[in-house]
Amino acid sequence: MQKQLLQRKYLAGLNKFTSFLSNAEQEDSEKAIEEENNNLSENISSDEKKLNEIDENTEADIISSSNDEENSKEDSKENSNNDINENETSIEEEQKNIDDNENLNEQESTLKEEMSFEEMYKKLFGRDIEDAKKQYQEKIAEENEKYPISPITDNEISIFEKDGKNENLPYKFIGIAFNTYIILSINNDLYILDQHAAHERIMYEKVKKNYFSEKEKDSQLMLLPDIINLNNKEMGIFKDNKNLFEKAGFVVEEFGDNTIKLTGVPEFCMDLDTKEIFLETLDEINTVARTAKQELEDKFLATVACKAAVKANMALTKQEVDSLMEELLKLPNPFSCPHGRPTVIKMSKADIEKKFSRR
Repeated sequence: MQKQLLQRKYLAGLNKFTSFLSNAEQEDSEKAIEEENNNLSENISSDEKKLNEIDENTEADIISSSNDEENSKEDSKENSNNDINENETSIEEEQKNIDDNENLNEQESTLKEEMSFEEMYKKLFGRDIEDAKKQYQEKIAEENEKYPISPITDNEISIFEKDGKNENLPYKFIGIAFNTYIILSINNDLYILDQHAAHERIMYEKVKKNYFSEKEKDSQLMLLPDIINLNNKEMGIFKDNKNLFEKAGFVVEEFGDNTIKLTGVPEFCMDLDTKEIFLETLDEINTVARTAKQELEDKFLATVACKAAVKANMALTKQEVDSLMEELLKLPNPFSCPHGRPTVIKMSKADIEKKFSRR
């Protein structure tokens, strides 16, 4: 029993001690919490102070930056105004120069209007224009009389000699002027050859030989024949002169109403516009009276040769010039084309020296 009482007292004392410890721990905890709160308050106060200092510094920087930007804008604006003023000054100066030039031009124009051409000429050169024209014409006539330049004829001794020894005559090819005139030199003479007229003479001799040949004609069949439509008048001209075309080597026949078929041409016409040659020749022979047979044949041969010849303004190569000269030198009459125009003119070295007042 006594033991139980002692146990109860012990338990009661233990409970009191436990309660005491609990209260003490609570007080210590509250003190710790209070101290923590105090520390937090101090930290918060310190952070707020630092934030206030940062805000003050930031505000100062923003204000300083704003002031710098405003100053920069003002400087830029001032520079821009200066540039505008300079440009305006430059424009005013240019406009002034333009106005001055216009005034000068107006003055010159007014002066020219007041003076006639004859008066201006006399003021510049000190003589009347009519006297100058007269003196120039007299000088030209005098030079032409002293130093005539005429076509070569068969009576002249030239590269086109008739002794048959000129086929291999050495000549120097200088060039071609205006894609039309071949320039050659032999010894002390200068020759200017009209390439169309020279080639026309060569073609004429070929057409003529073929036309009057009693043997088989020089004619080539075309891969594709030309079908040519004619009007009534052209068809009548063709029927009246069909034999001319056939004798010259053209293979042609009627192919329906007002239509003909051209199937063959002379060999030298193969690479040309055969239809155009036929129509142009047909048109040319219509200008000759039907009763003038000799004149009709000459007109026909000359027209075919002309249409088949190399044209002016067609640039020839050195090889083509050599071939042309080789054929031309073989002809019995190389001095003119079938229409009577000269094929070549000659100037001697002495003639050229006279032109330059060296003689």
